Amino acid sequence: MAVPGAREQDLRAWGDGPLAGVTTIGDSRVNLAVDDLAPGEFVEARILFPGTLVPGVRQADEEALPRILAEEARWARQANLERAVPMLNLLMLPAALVGAVVVWGALYLSAGREHHVSIAEPYLREPPERYPPAILGALLRWGRPGRQDFAATILDLARRGFITITQEDGDRPAYRFTRTAQPDDPLQASERQALRLLFARSPDCKSITEARLWSEAWKHADVGRRFRAWQEAVADEARRFGFFDRRSERIQHATIHAYWLFALLGIVITVVGIVWLRIPVVTSMVAFPLFGFLITLLRGPIARRTPDGATDLARWRAFRRFLTDFSMLHDAPPPAVATWEYYLPYAVTLGVAEKVIRQLPVVYGEETGRSYQPSWYGGARLATGASGRGWDALSAASSVSRTLSRSLAAAASPRSSSTGRGGGLSSGSRSSGGGSRGGGGSGGRAG
Repeated sequence: MAVPGAREQDLRAWGDGPLAGVTTIGDSRVNLAVDDLAPGEFVEARILFPGTLVPGVRQADEEALPRILAEEARWARQANLERAVPMLNLLMLPAALVGAVVVWGALYLSAGREHHVSIAEPYLREPPERYPPAILGALLRWGRPGRQDFAATILDLARRGFITITQEDGDRPAYRFTRTAQPDDPLQASERQALRLLFARSPDCKSITEARLWSEAWKHADVGRRFRAWQEAVADEARRFGFFDRRSERIQHATIHAYWLFALLGIVITVVGIVWLRIPVVTSMVAFPLFGFLITLLRGPIARRTPDGATDLARWRAFRRFLTDFSMLHDAPPPAVATWEYYLPYAVTLGVAEKVIRQLPVVYGEETGRSYQPSWYGGARLATGASGRGWDALSAASSVSRTLSRSLAAAASPRSSSTGRGGGLSSGSRSSGGGSRGGGGSGGRAG
């Protein structure tokens, strides 16, 4: 298009149509170029120049330039967005992955990285704190004690005289738990719940064998519910010790809803882009939920202990090193044999009970084992005076912890099918009841 007498600065021009089109302006000329124009495709050019270049023409009384500039700016923005859409759709998924990693890293560094503490002693020869083993389990397992911590609680209650454990005659070790007459007034709420859980399915609420405990845990859903109630009671008691950073907990809980929040955001952006802006940003329906899913999935490490909690953990680890290495330490005599009754529940929670028990006969000898008998344990071997009866009792404590853990695992199994609450199918042609609900896990990081 030639405009005689027009200088370059007198001209303005826009092209509308295929995004690949190009508009150029020179002295007295505007060029609009479109390659490979499809049949029936729209093309339009708009050219502005001073009215004085057309003498005698009748002009409308309107300042048209602001309106035209606003229209063309709006259309240009839309065209630029349409050009960017293919690249945007291509980059949105990797951007979601990278963004999730960056956001998670920032959250971890600000709220999830543990406080660095150090203690002078590599070994502690006594438990650094006097709270129950279940509270130690909560410290190790981020507020959610596990099955081994329940077993440690039962052993600790036996040591303190609230339970006796008897090994019964048979082809293999079998144990009976019996409630003593000692009142439970001095106990913590979680310890009373542990006793109720242990004897919940006992005919007289005072005595139960391990076989019946396992069978009842397998068949009845209330055992699993009672165990989770015990976990919550321990968690409530552990909160009073201030082990965990409250800010980290709030951030971690907030990320639970990240998936649904970003899934909704992805839908909104897609609908707005397609319906209102006429831009097919379709990958936002995948990228935003992916971002939220990754943040939710990785929320576990976004938690940390307080400085006091981290210090307690470091000291308990030093005690754990002593339990595993005491037979090799020669700078001080080992503790009195009876002291191991007190240590053993903590060793169960720390996961080193079996290693500790294997070292006891080596360090103290069989003669010491014959003269030592825990007050809370009895059985056929002890009654006949078998060699090493004290070591038999402590070995039985390790076996008891495995028995209790096995029973609680059965309570959490979805294969239990007597309660009619959904779950696995029973074998055979007919079933008298439906399945049982699945059990809950502790989650989070290991201590």
